[in-house]
Amino acid sequence: MNRFFTTRFFAIALVMFTWLLFLQPSVATACPTCKSALHDSAAFAFAFSILFMMAMPFIILSFWVVTIVRLRAKAAEIALEIAAKSQQN
Repeated sequence: MNRFFTTRFFAIALVMFTWLLFLQPSVATACPTCKSALHDSAAFAFAFSILFMMAMPFIILSFWVVTIVRLRAKAAEIALEIAAKSQQN
C-alpha cells in the first residue's frame, strides 16, 4: 500500500510539472529575453528551445525511474510466485 502512494505521488508530481512547463508559458515570459519572444518568431524559437533543453534531463530521469520501479515490482512479484510454488512442493 505504501508503494502505491509513493508511485501516485510521483505520477501527480510529473503531471503537475508537465502542466507547468507546457501549459503555462506565461511563467517563461518573466525574463526580458523570453518576453521579447512574444513578438519575434526567432526569439520565440530560441526561448522554446531553452525550455526544451531544461526539461529534457527531467524527462529522461523520470523515464528511467519509472522503468526501474516497474522492473523491481515485477521481480518482486516473480519472487513471491516462486516462493509460493516452493512452499506448495
